[in-house]
Amino acid sequence: MSSPTTTIPWQTEQLRLTLFPLQPPSGSVGERWRLLTGLSPQTEITQRQGDIPVYIAEGILNNSPLRLVFGRGRVDLLWEGPPPFSDPSEITLDWPKKLHNFRNLAETWFTTFSDSVQRIALGVILRNPVSTLSEGYQLLQSFLPGGCLGSENVTDFLYRVNRPREAQSYPGLRLNRLSEWSVVTTIGYIVRGVNPSSALAQNEQLWAQASFDLNTDANHTKPLEPQAQKAIFSELVDLAQELAIKGVTP
Repeated sequence: MSSPTTTIPWQTEQLRLTLFPLQPPSGSVGERWRLLTGLSPQTEITQRQGDIPVYIAEGILNNSPLRLVFGRGRVDLLWEGPPPFSDPSEITLDWPKKLHNFRNLAETWFTTFSDSVQRIALGVILRNPVSTLSEGYQLLQSFLPGGCLGSENVTDFLYRVNRPREAQSYPGLRLNRLSEWSVVTTIGYIVRGVNPSSALAQNEQLWAQASFDLNTDANHTKPLEPQAQKAIFSELVDLAQELAIKGVTP
């Protein structure tokens, strides 16, 4: 793996905090959204996954969609990045700043709510626009062990690995560092009239993409209290920053 000569200007596609509470959260999803952000959600809905209700509150925070989801046995807080074909002038938060703001948002959650959880996770999806497939693979190679992309005749490349570490703030707890690296294509569509079949493909874009799932070991059964959650999440954020800068390391 060769180190990147410059810091890659990653764009944030999604940041996700996932908690696996021991008891269902108290209060409604909309109430928690308001307490967390100080704002009112734009929508508050209930969907069903089979016979299981899923409660969702959505709104805008710092010009980006924020969604809070109460599902069965889990809570997800998802902060989206700009749409794939946004005007670059509208992308106001670079990756480090957005991650910093998301850390602050999560810390507000940990200090506001007193849920005990069994597991905690940070999900990250980053991307960087590239002009060609080979350019995307060349960018990814600088983050991966040598030899992964040794041949120029490569297509459909996907590299996925977990390199766990022990938590510094919680001795004996394993932190999984699952990362996935690929080049993906997004295609924008224009729909004429009300018939979706009339959609015309526009603005095809290639992206070098890095996805991280940083989480506590599923075999850990001791409850994690809010103070421990805060410290562990801070570690997960640091690990995400390391992956985004240095790539896959022991």
